[in-house]
Amino acid sequence: MYNASSEALYGGSTTARANSVVPLSTGRDMFGRTLKTLTAATATVALLSTGAAAASGHEATGPESFNGFLVKTNGSIDITRIAFHGAFDGVGRIIETGARPGDPDNVNRDNLVFADGTMHLLSTNNDVKFHLNPTTCRLSAWVQQTNQITGGTGIFRNSSGTFKGTVRAFGVFPRKANGRCKQTGELLHEVDLVDGHGHFTF
Repeated sequence: MYNASSEALYGGSTTARANSVVPLSTGRDMFGRTLKTLTAATATVALLSTGAAAASGHEATGPESFNGFLVKTNGSIDITRIAFHGAFDGVGRIIETGARPGDPDNVNRDNLVFADGTMHLLSTNNDVKFHLNPTTCRLSAWVQQTNQITGGTGIFRNSSGTFKGTVRAFGVFPRKANGRCKQTGELLHEVDLVDGHGHFTF
């Protein structure tokens, strides 16, 4: 739902948004505390239902909200959960699918995989604020998004939805040989917390 690499944050330039730096968190144990919170959340999510589908042949529509997270190491997802509440209730996982040719730089695509089908998610980053601690190489970012469900598979084959979403991303950049933060490529570690609300039909 959000790529926190430097290319995504700066649009390919590490200086283009220097005046947009907003300090969000500089705590030394930020990443560790976040992982402990997600570990507890994972245990809770595991107890939830895998979801409730609309009755066969009947359309369901109404308000919808979602929340979830991804934990990544060197760009690969270690653990992920996404929970929907409203017209559809269910818990699934986030699969990053990458951009398509012609997509703008501020667009991300994901598949949201549930027991009864997969939603196709298109996310547009509208506003990004970030802070990099040059001593620890820790990154904090806050992103406002517009999220759209553009069909899918299974019970979501004809689904559609529009949401206002927020991503809070925390991560750690690798270091160069001179000890400075290497602000290119994938983060060593990354945690993305996502939530949103809107309207959904399936």
